[in-house]
Amino acid sequence: MKLLSLVALAVIAFSGIGTANAQDATIQIIHNSPDPAASTVDIYVNAGAEPAIVGLAFRAATGLVTLPADTDLAVGIAPGGSTGPEDIIATWTYNLPAGSMTVVMANGILGNDFDLFVNALETSAPMGEVGVLAFHGAQDAPAVDIGADGVGVLVPGLEYQAFAGYISVPAASYVLTVAPAGGDPIAAFDAPLSGLAGGAAVVFASGFLAAEPTFGLFAALSDGTVIELPANNTVAAEDATMGQVKSLYR
Repeated sequence: MKLLSLVALAVIAFSGIGTANAQDATIQIIHNSPDPAASTVDIYVNAGAEPAIVGLAFRAATGLVTLPADTDLAVGIAPGGSTGPEDIIATWTYNLPAGSMTVVMANGILGNDFDLFVNALETSAPMGEVGVLAFHGAQDAPAVDIGADGVGVLVPGLEYQAFAGYISVPAASYVLTVAPAGGDPIAAFDAPLSGLAGGAAVVFASGFLAAEPTFGLFAALSDGTVIELPANNTVAAEDATMGQVKSLYR
């Protein structure tokens, strides 16, 4: 899903959020592994006979999923189209506190640096603001500064496979910039956040600078909608060729 408006999707996102019991925990899973072998994944909980989540695609997300709290949960990943828990290729165990909300980001290359990364999840922000949680998932990029054109750096020095803490920004339209930490912007993306006032999104970098799938910024909403933020070619460093841009990340 590419050029859909966040404004139009905001009402859908908020209406899709359910209310968990105080004894439950809530998670959202985002698939950000560019490995072709993991183009879709099935997710099992406690090696159940059937996957709890079927066919989650690259750059897709679940909505808010309610799970039992204060008990060990074995979360298993299998290739899409799996026939049962015997197809699970990796398992992580979590014990989530009652009432907690957690985002789980699948990222990396199988057999190399693939892992699940977790952070507290927020679904709301103060009136007139938007909560933004950033994740760096581009394997061939070093630490980056994420900024807003005309505003300045919002998230400094974000390392690969790391989350930054939530920030709240006024609900408005922004041009988000990506720069090598301490350097000038080399990529920019339109982020129309005006329709998400009072809400939140997980913004994640995805793909590769020097390979396919190509680098981009994506925003995951609480209902599982993922929007590709359109590239904005008016902000990046003047006259920078793609070769020069890639050289900054070697």
